[in-house]
Parts: sequence; C-alpha cells; structure tokens
Amino acid sequence: MNDRPKNSNHPWLLYGWLAIIVISAILFIATLPRMKAAFEESGMVDLVKQHIVAQRNGDTTKASQASIVFPIPQTDGQSHRFAAYPTKIAGSLPRHEAVENLLAGPTREALADGGVTYIPTETSLRGLTVSNQIVFVDLSNAFLEPTEEDPDMEIRSAQVRRTLMEDQTVKDVVILVEGAPLDRLRNPTTGIGP
Repeated sequence: MNDRPKNSNHPWLLYGWLAIIVISAILFIATLPRMKAAFEESGMVDLVKQHIVAQRNGDTTKASQASIVFPIPQTDGQSHRFAAYPTKIAGSLPRHEAVENLLAGPTREALADGGVTYIPTETSLRGLTVSNQIVFVDLSNAFLEPTEEDPDMEIRSAQVRRTLMEDQTVKDVVILVEGAPLDRLRNPTTGIGP
C-alpha cells in the first residue's frame, strides 16, 4: 500500500511559478530601454510634465498660447517677411487649434501690420498627428487651389510649416492634402497635381 497522502505538495509547481517570475523580470529589464526611448520619442514626457506643472499651479483650465504665422508683403511686391502672432489656445490640442486659427485668417494684430494669408478660405483641417516629433497635417483639397499671388503654393506651405515649427518640440512638418503628401502632388514627374 501507498502510505503517501494524496494531497502531497509538488515542488515543481513552486519552481514553475518562480521560473515565470524570473523570466518576466528579465524580459522587462531587457526591454526597458526600448520602452523608455519610445516613450520619450512620442512626446508624452513633455505632455505629462506640462500637465503636472499645470496641476500644481492650479492652471488646469487656463488657456495656453501658441503662435500663428502670417506673411507680410514687402514694398517691392515680390518678397514677404513672416511674422508670428500669439494666440490663445483654450483646449488640450494646441497644434490643432493653432492650425485652425491659421486657417481662419489673419488676426487683428496681423492685419494692422499688413499681414495676409494665401491659404484659400475654403481650406479645412482634416487631421493632425505627431510621430517622432514630426507633425503630419492633413488639409482639404481647397489648399491646392491656385492663386495669382501664390501659384506654386510656397508661401501658404511656409505659413503652415512655420506656424507648427513655432512649437520648439517639433522637428519637422509634413503637409498632406486629402492624405497625399503635398510634395508628391506638386512634383511634375509624378503626373499628379496642378
């Protein structure tokens, strides 16, 4: 007869759990640098810091500021200088609101300085995303509308780029029109665009 109790402990079960815990800890430690780098590249570190500072100061509902850029034609009629104008941002999407304010047209201050916009008034913002500190801004097809003052779309493109680059965390800006890169649409070798 077998004198061993039926409910005997199995040490291999304990060893199995210990092995799972050790392997999980090793994997976590091995991937920690990659997770940290991805987190920093996403821009979330700055966003979290801003949120913490705003909470400490009690400024969670306070409007922030962004700058929007408008060209000011020079006296020669051929060149422009660009000037940035601060604008209040009420929501939690400052880049998005900055582009919306840019598309709305020059502020009173910009108009007083002679600022204009070459972005067609029908242009709307379809979307805006940030990846690796590069802003992808998707505009409606009206952005491509040719104008006599800006036939090659250089000035209106500069307005969008410069407005978004006012944010010092942005490394580059890619303008999309209906999801397609503007540079590809303007390139005559592709056969696409105006």
